[in-house]
Amino acid sequence: MSKNQVCASLDFGNKNVVIGVPKKGSIDIILNEASNRLTPTIVSYTKTRRFFGVHAQTNQLGHVKGTLFDLKRLVCLKYEDPEREYLSKIVPFSLARLDNGFTGIKVKYNEDTEKVIYPEQCIAYLLKSTFDKIQKSNPQITSLVIAVSPWWTEMHRRAIFDACQIASVPCSALINSTTAAAINYTINHRRKLPEGGSPPANVIFIDFGDSTLNVAVSKLTQNSVEISSFACDEHLGGSHFTDKLVLYLVDRIKEKTNKNKDE
Repeated sequence: MSKNQVCASLDFGNKNVVIGVPKKGSIDIILNEASNRLTPTIVSYTKTRRFFGVHAQTNQLGHVKGTLFDLKRLVCLKYEDPEREYLSKIVPFSLARLDNGFTGIKVKYNEDTEKVIYPEQCIAYLLKSTFDKIQKSNPQITSLVIAVSPWWTEMHRRAIFDACQIASVPCSALINSTTAAAINYTINHRRKLPEGGSPPANVIFIDFGDSTLNVAVSKLTQNSVEISSFACDEHLGGSHFTDKLVLYLVDRIKEKTNKNKDE
């Protein structure tokens, strides 16, 4: 990384993305069009336009089958994986088997037009839209550092680099979300931590996200971060509670309206 290069950070979550830029020894969070720190990880396709984030969420009811989410869960997801079968029951759009055995998304632009695309293509549009917004806020930003799930394999990480390449977005590095949390804690709470040369403080970080649970044990000083151990559950997150509730409510509605499950 060049000394003159200024990077923004992007926390790529399954439900939202958060954009941070360096500012006088701290991190400044960029607000979206709705003046919120959280921008929905949603991409919407219509016959003539694409939408991202807040605009995609706003247009979701009018373009249900063309509005895509759960993108993080679809990255490098084998079509035969039970997770794909589970997602097929939750999302309103259709999933398809790609030639490489992974899962693609059927994008329905309108009643007559449908196309199968890779999740990386949706993420590329998301990254491009986000990076354009960052540069409008701070033209000095030249690249991104993206926080991803710590349990991701090399294949998952390469998929994100592929998405950056598709979008022509410079990506300096991918960093584990738990490591990013530890670094952020060190920056914001430096005075609470021991100085270099003293025994480090043991701090546990629990990242309960939309799709996964990650726990990391770290050793911190004012000038260093070390992740000493890590554990995760790839199938436990806030969305799993929501999904169960949605399925339950759908079944109750079908019972009350005498609708068959296959209708």
